Amino acid sequence: MLSCLQGLNAVPLKGFNTNAFLYNFYEQKFSDAYKDTLDKLQPDVLRFPGGTIANKYHFSKSGYGQNSAFDKKTAQNYIVEFVRLVKSMDKPPKVLFVINMFEHFYKPTLSDWDLVVENLAAIMYLKKQGVDIVGVELGNEFYIYPVIRGWDIALPAKITKRLNEDKSDEWWPDNYKKYNRLAQFYVKAIRKIDPRIKTAIPMGSTRNKNHKKWNVFALKMNFSDAYVQHWYGSIDGAETDEIARQNFKKFEEKVTENILLLKNTNKEVWITEWNGIDFGFANDRNAHWKQTPLHIELNLRTQNLLDSLGVEMTIYHRISSGKDGDTYNLLNVDKGDISPNATYWQFLKPPFKILK
Repeated sequence: MLSCLQGLNAVPLKGFNTNAFLYNFYEQKFSDAYKDTLDKLQPDVLRFPGGTIANKYHFSKSGYGQNSAFDKKTAQNYIVEFVRLVKSMDKPPKVLFVINMFEHFYKPTLSDWDLVVENLAAIMYLKKQGVDIVGVELGNEFYIYPVIRGWDIALPAKITKRLNEDKSDEWWPDNYKKYNRLAQFYVKAIRKIDPRIKTAIPMGSTRNKNHKKWNVFALKMNFSDAYVQHWYGSIDGAETDEIARQNFKKFEEKVTENILLLKNTNKEVWITEWNGIDFGFANDRNAHWKQTPLHIELNLRTQNLLDSLGVEMTIYHRISSGKDGDTYNLLNVDKGDISPNATYWQFLKPPFKILK
């Protein structure tokens, strides 16, 4: 099956997630050194404002609009500095924008209409600044939040039967119905702004019972251009590298199964967060220094797998964060000083960097 998919998209878009990458810069402004370090990676696309941060992002406020200690260090929205970075790069990347859908459902600070206007205003700002928007994600990881997904229960057979027979969403659970209608509204509005901008709906793993309920309904939302998944590898506390590789093989099988199912929808598949992640033998996510040769190897295996499956866009999580860093970062930043991790150097080579 994989051989059939080889070459479907010989040059998929490759890029990086950007959340939290301004926090450790003086006056929260990117330096020339950071731009030069990022230029070497030659990303096709940058994802803004990021993942979890996007669930509370406000274009109308300072920072990310979350009123955090970091946000209070700047008077302007981070999108302004982000645009400056993108436009100053030797090869300006495209932008994948993640809208704040989450606040339509949980602890809203704006009315639904005002939040719609604010989200669309951010997209229009990027357009006005001449940024090439390749796509818009209609929210981040909705399948993991019980306040959206509802109770973690299996769907009765009568519900799945009705989903196949009844095209109306009138009987859907309230949050699913609300998301379906909001997402359709956003898609229509975005196409009015620029019909070339593609849209995507978040999807969870088909093996995770907490994701399945969301996925059943999301698969009926066939008005977008793509489906989104996130994949993070784990070595599950392996005592040796070889055991870790065996465990990672199971991860690859799970990823393959999920992506092939999504490919059957004839939609594009975007993996907008991924990382091979070597947590260390104790599977300790807080062991920040464990950027090992094994991590590099698993990153390489993951990217090659996604390419072989014809995934149209792959976004690595993530470029950079604070001085202590963690297993996600390619770069650690301390008061503007940049320290590449071991994983950074691999991204200067194929398959991460396409040699033109």
